[in-house]
Parts: sequence; C-alpha cells; structure tokens
Amino acid sequence: MKVYANPKQIKFLRSRARRKTFNAGRGSGKTTTLGFKVGMIFDRFPRSKWGLVGLTIWW
Repeated sequence: MKVYANPKQIKFLRSRARRKTFNAGRGSGKTTTLGFKVGMIFDRFPRSKWGLVGLTIWW
C-alpha cells in the first residue's frame, strides 16, 4: 500500500514516541493520518489496548 503524506504527517507517523500529539490546522490530513495509524495498530498489535483522545472547544 502506498501512502502519500505531507511532511508533518510523515513526522508524526515516523515518531517512535509513546505518546504523540498531532496539532494541525484545517485540511492538513489529521483524520487521514490518525486513521492510517489506527489501521497500523490493528495489524501489528491485534490484542493491544490503546486510546484516542480529542478535546472539543465550543465558543
């Protein structure tokens, strides 16, 4: 599978940190990047436990 990513997405996907943050603006590919990462986790660690947390701000 070939994935096309911008430099910020590549930096996030290559990071070996245990906890990661992907802070980006509108249209930067946050959903695509996180979806790809979740797919990688499902494939590589089928019995793992993990969480995805997001903060919503209402103005």
